[in-house]
Amino acid sequence: MVTVAVVTLAVTLFALARGGSLEVVANTRFRAGWVLFTGLAAQIALAVWRPAWLSDDAELAVLLGSNALVASFLVANRRLPGMALAGIGLALNVAVIGANGAMPVDRAAVSGVGISMEGAGPKHEPLDDDTALPWLADVIPVTPTREILSVGDVFLAVGIARLVYARAMWRRHARHRAEPTG
Repeated sequence: MVTVAVVTLAVTLFALARGGSLEVVANTRFRAGWVLFTGLAAQIALAVWRPAWLSDDAELAVLLGSNALVASFLVANRRLPGMALAGIGLALNVAVIGANGAMPVDRAAVSGVGISMEGAGPKHEPLDDDTALPWLADVIPVTPTREILSVGDVFLAVGIARLVYARAMWRRHARHRAEPTG
């Protein structure tokens, strides 16, 4: 998601302008990183390769399973700042996908950002009157990046931004806590 990358870059630049450092960010030790990469690889594979033998139910199972792997990563790293917010975002997205079999996308938001549902991939479907949990669907148009976000995507973006900011500012905050106050 381009919007998540833009938000993360903006937060990184803000932290650097406030005296933060990328050293701690770069040296952050994540637990079970392979679980995250496996989950993301499964989602990417599902987006670019959909074999004819893969039924809709099997596709949904792969999607939910890959999200379970990402959730496992978030749980393993729950003590890091922002991981709880990212976990909430993931849970919201999984809830709406699980309830509908795909992520519903608002047609008005699609036309508002100037894109088409064509090529949206098998993970998306048009939002309609039968959509369960429509307030959790992709309904937030982001015109500059030509994306449509869900509430879950916003939580994910804020969680990732929180992690980057907190880690970038860690040494600065640690230094201020260690200084005598007089």
